[in-house]
Amino acid sequence: MKKLKQIFLNSKFSFILGTINLIIFLVLISLTIDEFHITYSLIIILGILPSFFYYLIVFLANKFSTQYRRKRIVNLIAIWSIIPYLIYLFFWTCFLFITIALTPEVKLSSYKHYAILDYFPEKIPENYIDASYYHTYRFLQGGEKFILYLKLDSDLIEEYERAFKGKSIEPHKNIPKEKFYENTPYSDKSLNDDFNIYYLETNCDNSGYCNHGFDKHVIINNNTNEIIFYYQSW
Repeated sequence: MKKLKQIFLNSKFSFILGTINLIIFLVLISLTIDEFHITYSLIIILGILPSFFYYLIVFLANKFSTQYRRKRIVNLIAIWSIIPYLIYLFFWTCFLFITIALTPEVKLSSYKHYAILDYFPEKIPENYIDASYYHTYRFLQGGEKFILYLKLDSDLIEEYERAFKGKSIEPHKNIPKEKFYENTPYSDKSLNDDFNIYYLETNCDNSGYCNHGFDKHVIINNNTNEIIFYYQSW
C-alpha cells in the first residue's frame, strides 16, 4: 500500500489526467452509443490511448523518483501535454459524433418510437412475417430518415390502410417525387403500381426547390401485405 501511495505522490498530476480521460471517454461513449458496433471499435481504441500515455508518465515518474531533475522533467511533460491532450479530445469527440451520424442504424432490435413518428407503430408487431429498419441520424444541417418495413397478415394490412386512407393528404407541390427505401426489399428497385402511397404531412421551405422540409408518408401493398412507414427531414 505504501508503494502505491508513493507512486501516486510521485506523479499524481499524470495519474489524475489519465483517470479524467477515462471518465470523459466512458461518459461520452455511454451518452452516444446505445449498442456496440464494430464501427466504433477504432473510436474506442483512439479514445483510450491518452490514458495509457499519462499512466506511462506515472510509471516513468516513479522510476525516476530518486532522481529529482529527471522526475521534474517527466512531470513538466505531463503538465504541458494537457494542451495537445485537449486538442486530441476535441477531435476525438468530433470523430465520434461524425461517425455515429454517418452510420445508419439497421438493427430491428434498435427500433424506438419517437414523438415525430406518431404514425409509426409503437412497437414491432410480434406476428410479423418480415421486417426491417433503417435510421440515419441528424448531423449539422443534414436531415434524418426513418424507414420501417413490415410484412404482416392481411387483416393488419387492411386495418392500417383504413386508418391511413382517411388521413391521406395532397403532398406539397415541391416534395421530391423520387423516394429511396433503404434496407427494404425495394432498396434497389422501383415500387410497382400495386403500392398505394398515403401522405400524412409534408412541408417545404420557400426556396422553390424544397431545400429544407420533411415528408411523412406510408405506402401499402394489399397484394403482398407489405407496408413501409417513412419519415425524412432535410
